[in-house]
Amino acid sequence: GRIINKTNGEKVVPNVIITLKKFIKDKDGGKITTTSNFRGQFKFSDLPVSPSNIYQLETVYQGGEYYGKTINFKGQGGIKKDDIIVYDSTDKDDKIKIKFKHIIINPGVDGLQISEVINLNNAGSKSYIGWKKLASGKNETLRFSLPEGVKKINISKGLMECCIEQNGEI
Repeated sequence: GRIINKTNGEKVVPNVIITLKKFIKDKDGGKITTTSNFRGQFKFSDLPVSPSNIYQLETVYQGGEYYGKTINFKGQGGIKKDDIIVYDSTDKDDKIKIKFKHIIINPGVDGLQISEVINLNNAGSKSYIGWKKLASGKNETLRFSLPEGVKKINISKGLMECCIEQNGEI
């Protein structure tokens, strides 16, 4: 595969560390790393191709995390190719806008079930990575305040629980 920066056209990115994560039946199966060459290319060889093995590429570029598609050889050998698309990063949020916001209220077993849907749009050509450093070393990119009395949060489409840090208690 290749690391391609699409901030201004398509430019290959050399000297980037790429991690290949392996999952065996949805459980962590370890990881290996390599570095892209001067042409932005990278390669992982001699991978076990069991149908239960699923692989995913990831990299960190200018503070942003980027992922490739999941790859499954389905028990057959061969070559799979996947490029990772990256963008230059920025800590300026002037290009981030709320496209739409909906609040949905439904009756629940023990009260009301309230859902909030927010669709954000990045009109810029750079990845917004935030400016505030958290204790974990990651940058805060979004912050949601919750009303008092919230008992449970369900993360749904678009957000991954692994990438969410909670401040305070629920």
